[in-house]
Amino acid sequence: MHAPLYRFVAAQSPEEIARQARVLGNVEITRTCLTIFAYLVMAIYLPLSLCLILAALDTAVEWLGARALQDLEPARQPWRYLAAHGAVVVAELAFTLPAALLWQLDDTFARALSIGVIAVTLLQLMSVRCIHLPFALTGWSTVLSISLVGNAAVWLRLGDMGGLALSTLITLATALFALRILMANHDIHDEIARERAAAQAADQAKSLFLAQMSHELRTPLNAIIGMGFIELTMSRAPDTRSRMATLVQSARGLGTILDDILDLAAAREGRLTLRPADLDLAEEVRLTVALFRPLAEAQGIRIELALPEDLPALARFDGHRMRQCLSNILSNALKHTTQGTITVRVQAAPGLAAITVSDTGPGIAPAVAAHLFEPFLQGPGAARGTGLGLAISRQIARAMGGDLVLMPQTHGARFRLTFHLQPMDAPLSQMPADAAQTARPAVLDGARVLVVDDIATNRLVAASYLRLLNARPVEAANAEEALALIAAETPAAVLLDMNMPGTNGIETFRLICLDAARRGIARPPVVAMTADATETHRQAYLAAGLDGYVAKPLDLAILQTSLEAVLPRPA
Repeated sequence: MHAPLYRFVAAQSPEEIARQARVLGNVEITRTCLTIFAYLVMAIYLPLSLCLILAALDTAVEWLGARALQDLEPARQPWRYLAAHGAVVVAELAFTLPAALLWQLDDTFARALSIGVIAVTLLQLMSVRCIHLPFALTGWSTVLSISLVGNAAVWLRLGDMGGLALSTLITLATALFALRILMANHDIHDEIARERAAAQAADQAKSLFLAQMSHELRTPLNAIIGMGFIELTMSRAPDTRSRMATLVQSARGLGTILDDILDLAAAREGRLTLRPADLDLAEEVRLTVALFRPLAEAQGIRIELALPEDLPALARFDGHRMRQCLSNILSNALKHTTQGTITVRVQAAPGLAAITVSDTGPGIAPAVAAHLFEPFLQGPGAARGTGLGLAISRQIARAMGGDLVLMPQTHGARFRLTFHLQPMDAPLSQMPADAAQTARPAVLDGARVLVVDDIATNRLVAASYLRLLNARPVEAANAEEALALIAAETPAAVLLDMNMPGTNGIETFRLICLDAARRGIARPPVVAMTADATETHRQAYLAAGLDGYVAKPLDLAILQTSLEAVLPRPA
């Protein structure tokens, strides 16, 4: 292949060709049916055998050309790209040739049909084939050439040079006009593609920024919450406990904001994950409300909880997401209620649960209510939030098959949270007593747990939490230290950071597995302990073979549950 030709072929965009292939694929059946219909109409004036042969040729090369475009990379497959051009030439030639033959007939209707066929061909080039400009220009050139030759044959046979000149001029003008529209449509498609690519790049940059921001903020938050919680637990001085409680609550609030931002981004991208489980709806609501009672009592506000007796004892729903939504609503109510009562009322209908939260605050002005669920809309007054809680709660509620709405209220505000609820057959009262009521055995008592993290503060927090759980923590700053400690004495479990420099978490996990296999022993269970806090990360780490997952900043209850899930039960 000549160098200039190859440079032209190699310069063609595979992405643009892929878009062209998708558009042609979308109209392939319609185009084939209409093409065959056009040949049958032209067979009124032309030999049927000729029309059938050309129709078969046209359909075959169109099919071959469409297959040539699939996954085509011109730089790697130049001859395949040129073959696709050849298919365009043959298809347009087969369709335009009968029109040129019709133009030769001394029949008004035949010539009108000829003009119609040429017009349809140009329209197809201007609309369907204009995405990849070289293909469109190849087809346009073929149609123009056949049209000029067919027109010249008529006027030369008549010996009318004036008619030839005028008709040729009209044909060229029509073709140039079609070319101008063709190129304008190509520019529109090209601009849309560039804008889409720019939007996708911006979205990827945003996602990368959010992931990086989440990761970087979770490490200092882990230290603040962890050390604050330890001091809060160990201190006996009321003033110190009060200050530590404020510190921990504020840091956890920052962590909640971070989670809300990530959840909002995931919901908008359709990546919000739900994990339904068989739970007691009344108990889940009761526990959530209990978290807010101390703060409400400190503000002189009562929280009343209405739980009807006909609630299903066991139902399938995402308890974590329900608590997240209810917590956001209760937090919002406490911010804007200075006195009186907050009422939480739970109802259940077939397939649907409804939780209504009413407060005796100042209410919500109509102007604010119209935009209440928009992200980053902050409420009026001193108790302004981030403007994320209600927005993400509505997204989550809709993902759970329900909604979050502001209900009419003469005084105060009233929110109604609904979500899909699937009642289960076995009520809690019929469950085994040891499953429903017996406390979990203390499997962590005396258990040796290895904490592997390159950041000393993170190791300190995890080790302090483990001591609160009566475990025996040992620490390693990297994979080499971890393997040495495992070789000296196999721990009951390993808490492993995923983002260590050098040998990262996944590679360290593989080394632990290889070491255990080499020594012919069972490896210890490994739990990912990471600031990669998205659902995608959780699924990826579990899919890689790790036994559990906890996100930073660490939560004592979650850490305990995660370790108990991977440790063997005592006899």
